[in-house]
Amino acid sequence: MSDDNWTRPPPRTPRPPGPPAVFTIFHGYPAEVIADWCGISLATARLYKAGKRKPSKTVAKLFLLYRDRRVLGARWRDWIITPDGIVDPDGNETSRTQLHNYFWIVQFARRMAYDREDGAGAEFERLLTG
Repeated sequence: MSDDNWTRPPPRTPRPPGPPAVFTIFHGYPAEVIADWCGISLATARLYKAGKRKPSKTVAKLFLLYRDRRVLGARWRDWIITPDGIVDPDGNETSRTQLHNYFWIVQFARRMAYDREDGAGAEFERLLTG
């Protein structure tokens, strides 16, 4: 066959462009979470997510605080954050340094428990997970 006998398919007609993708600070988060974090209605959260409505500076700042994990959730309801540490519901304050060093204390206690020959390591793990 010669090159003259080959036919090419007709060119494809381009698809009409769809709506442009909207990427906002809310991208990747469900509207329910946005509404809960920002104290807005679900309908408003959907409008923010779709880019059809611009959030106020307050809503945007509150969302970013939650997104960046700078707000304690509902499970921390009775806890208080102070400039020097965190206060539990019983009023005991723990400094940032103490919190940081608790990791090392627990690691040291774990090593000591596993070095014992009476099976204290398993009891230690049970206490930590219980």
